[in-house]
Amino acid sequence: MKHFFSTFFLLSLIMQTAFAQVGDSRNYRTLYIFSPDQRNDLYYQLNRRLQSESEEVVERDLVVYRLFPEEGIDPEDGNITSNEVLALREKFKVAPGDFAVILVGKDGYRKMRWDNKVKPLQVVFDKIDAMPMRRREMRERGMDDDGKK
Repeated sequence: MKHFFSTFFLLSLIMQTAFAQVGDSRNYRTLYIFSPDQRNDLYYQLNRRLQSESEEVVERDLVVYRLFPEEGIDPEDGNITSNEVLALREKFKVAPGDFAVILVGKDGYRKMRWDNKVKPLQVVFDKIDAMPMRRREMRERGMDDDGKK
């Protein structure tokens, strides 16, 4: 029994540490893409859309984490360890074979989630643009309510 609790404590500590290192920045909004693999059609569609809308992504301080069952890719195209992926899957309750997209605001709270489909990026952008912090950013950058200067 003692061994069980020490193992449980160690696993819990690893998961907390992994999450603290991956995607826990308050300077950015975070889009987590969970995919069964990199060849998944939904993942491919969303990834292409993100690339074609890269200016909009940057304008909204949005970073993207691409997460697969055993590994992941961070916003700088670096590797995310399997322990870090496991911690994020546990936090957001996403099974390894599932496709899910989760938007987290700068405040660290989940703002939007969808499973097994790809929504237009404009839905994500509209959600972000309606956030109070984003509205303040737009005013500070001299933009109107539509995000135009």
